[in-house]
Amino acid sequence: MIAVVIVLENNDSAEELETLCNEHGATYRIEPTNWYKPGESLAQLTELVLDLDGNFSWILHADSDEFLGEIGNLSLIIEALESEGADYAMAWMADRLGFGGRLADLSEVGSFEELDATFPVRTAITERLALGCATKVCLSRWPYMGDSHHPKPPLHVKSKQRLTFEHFKWRTGLHERLAKRIRDHKASMLPWGCESQRLLEELDTYGRFRAERFLAPRSKRIHGWMDYEDIYLDVVNRTPEGGHLVEIGVWQGRSICFLAEAALAAGKRLRIDAIDPFKGFPVSKTGYPDSLRELVTKHSWIDVVSSNLRRAGVLDQINLIQARSPDAAGMYKELSLDFVWLDRGNDYASIVSDIEAWWQYIKPGGLLGGHNYERGHVKKAVKERLPRGSHLDERGNSFLIAKMC
Repeated sequence: MIAVVIVLENNDSAEELETLCNEHGATYRIEPTNWYKPGESLAQLTELVLDLDGNFSWILHADSDEFLGEIGNLSLIIEALESEGADYAMAWMADRLGFGGRLADLSEVGSFEELDATFPVRTAITERLALGCATKVCLSRWPYMGDSHHPKPPLHVKSKQRLTFEHFKWRTGLHERLAKRIRDHKASMLPWGCESQRLLEELDTYGRFRAERFLAPRSKRIHGWMDYEDIYLDVVNRTPEGGHLVEIGVWQGRSICFLAEAALAAGKRLRIDAIDPFKGFPVSKTGYPDSLRELVTKHSWIDVVSSNLRRAGVLDQINLIQARSPDAAGMYKELSLDFVWLDRGNDYASIVSDIEAWWQYIKPGGLLGGHNYERGHVKKAVKERLPRGSHLDERGNSFLIAKMC
């Protein structure tokens, strides 16, 4: 049995939700209101469930603009929650955008696979821009209804699992909905109007959403170190359609994943190569998570990286090349590369050999850069072997060498 409460604010229509409830045999109740109040829908749902006196075990908490990404495995998830004795599970609120920051148009989407293909940028826009909460209760064991974004852990057991809510706030018609919410919130004296105003100002100022500002929730899940996101975003913005980018030294794939996400957000088709020997993982070295050490012990290094990129949805955007630098440079034609990033070794000899090996393959106007510039050997090698006809840009712990001619 499915029970649904439809809370309607001023001038809202329940037609679409009524159609969905009828198609799936759900019992529903329409509750009109002058403006939405926190907890109102949960209170109404509690009343409806008590009236029905049905056999309800778990409650799914979802607004009309939310979709539980794991809905296909819901029965297995509930079994897992029951086995660990949990009373509720939290979900991360993920916002979707298309190429170039295009707002979602759900009429284009007929399946979860189509959603991934049409709106590949998955991030927490609302949390970062509107200062909203990015998690909420998504499942709770009846009769516990949770408290939306603020559950009460002392009274109930939270699941170790964290699920994902696709949060379709950033869809077509957003401008009109935000204006309406600002009016309603002003009338109700609720504090959310200021957040809606921030979102509206973003749209009014830039015409569309700047997706690149809020990228990389997926890449940030990959182990690694990266403090040069601004450089990668600049590179993607300046590289023409069909440009060729190379990263040397991949580790677990965090930065190359970010580069591919940035290209998707910009709506550009770029050739992206990731070069690494994928050998000699320092299993005995301290400072790495035990889970990572165990993975690389059981599987090949390149398979672990491939799995990371596949889960992030960018594996088909990246060419993984198992080779050593500088030997790999010989695979390319001279003056064919728009960008090469060096991050394989921090010793003087490695930096010198890489600059000398790769410089001839950089196009005029292209860039060669690297990380850990503040380490003495790296800075010394770059300054002493700076190629003729180049310009050095020191960017904190990174460097960029532009080929001027």
